[in-house]
Amino acid sequence: MNKKKSTQKIAIVGGGQLGMMLQQAANALDIEVAVLDAKGTSAHQAGAVLVEGRINDFDAVLKLADKFGKDAPITIEVEHVAVDALQKLKDEGFTVYPDPKTLHIITDKYVQKNYLKKHKIPVADFEEIKSHKDLQRLLKMWKDGLVLKTKKGGFDGRGNVVIKSSSDLGLQK
Repeated sequence: MNKKKSTQKIAIVGGGQLGMMLQQAANALDIEVAVLDAKGTSAHQAGAVLVEGRINDFDAVLKLADKFGKDAPITIEVEHVAVDALQKLKDEGFTVYPDPKTLHIITDKYVQKNYLKKHKIPVADFEEIKSHKDLQRLLKMWKDGLVLKTKKGGFDGRGNVVIKSSSDLGLQK
């Protein structure tokens, strides 16, 4: 007996551990999954169709969308993706979750903090650092030290560093 091919499909930008878990759930629900990622990714090993490419590559995201067309929603497994490509797809009528406007906010931690503050959601004190002079001023103000976070690309603690003094970054006092 031939198994009927699934009519439900989903495209995922990223095929790592979360992509693999999404693929496993999709297997149980008879949903066909395509992921954009590198060869050997966890989701591909779990049965997802692989569209090979980088998740932050504009054209690769468009190529993923072409795999199933507008019939399949597109989602992400990590926020460090080509948000502009997802916005283009949404503008062209694709279903994209989460909304690319939301992704724009959460992919830049400084934009995110300002958004939360504007909407009266409590956040720790923060400031944008544009120069060593800014950092030195903040170190004087925060005598116990501070946490320096990258605006983009940080994940699970990566892109964060605790700074107790100027010497931690090789800066003069």
